[in-house]
Amino acid sequence: MKRLFFGFLIATAIITCCNMNCKNVNNNNNNVSKLDTSSTYSDTGTGKIFKPTNKGKESTDYTFDLKIKLPKGFYFDTIVIKDSIRRAEYELYCLQSSLPGMVKFNRAIRKELVKNVKKDMQYVDPYNGDEVIDPIYNYELGPFEFYISDKLLSLCCIIDTYTWGGNHHNYSWYTFNFNLMTNTIIRFKDVFKLKNSKDLATFAEIIKRHQQGDSGCTDWESPIDSVDFSFVKKGICINPELSWACGMQRAFLTPDSLKRFMNNEWWDLK
Repeated sequence: MKRLFFGFLIATAIITCCNMNCKNVNNNNNNVSKLDTSSTYSDTGTGKIFKPTNKGKESTDYTFDLKIKLPKGFYFDTIVIKDSIRRAEYELYCLQSSLPGMVKFNRAIRKELVKNVKKDMQYVDPYNGDEVIDPIYNYELGPFEFYISDKLLSLCCIIDTYTWGGNHHNYSWYTFNFNLMTNTIIRFKDVFKLKNSKDLATFAEIIKRHQQGDSGCTDWESPIDSVDFSFVKKGICINPELSWACGMQRAFLTPDSLKRFMNNEWWDLK
């Protein structure tokens, strides 16, 4: 009963630098205003979904670029969460900062990532089989793109999940947007103003017109105002649900193209 009461949830945080500029930080540059801001740091920009296994076959395991360039003072920690009831393992590459004034950011992103893990666990059934495989269910969150300006920080990630015995991995976008001026998380409603169903429909059409990739192979979330979004240089990316067979689909939009649907404070993205 005691084991059931605690839900067998074991959380450990393993700090790793991953060569992410977490060493030798110059104290004279330890504030956000002196960073190389208004820049987008990314991997190939197209994603790397398929990779060869040691047997020469293709795997649908997503290949994360953990050497993605970051400005000084930022690095990735690893958070590992295990649930023995579900035989589930969650591995999260969590962006952190050693810069003064970033304590609230560090706490906010860790709290948000763990909250999403708990939400995901609701959809993973307890494992009652007799397979020796452990874990049965894998969840890995890693970086895809990182943007920072004087005003905000945006970390766009891919979530790769796999249940043992399945035909392929599944993917989804997850972006953590943070307001550096107010030390608060930036939600969809903070940036966009969609007042009614007509606004929602028009907004969706604008996104589809700007979509990069095969528009017939995209699973758009409903309602559209829950879709993932990330900031990049000179604009915003709207990130629909991913399909393992289709690769990366995104829609890049400038503030001008979305101006009627954006709150005034976000018009000046550079």
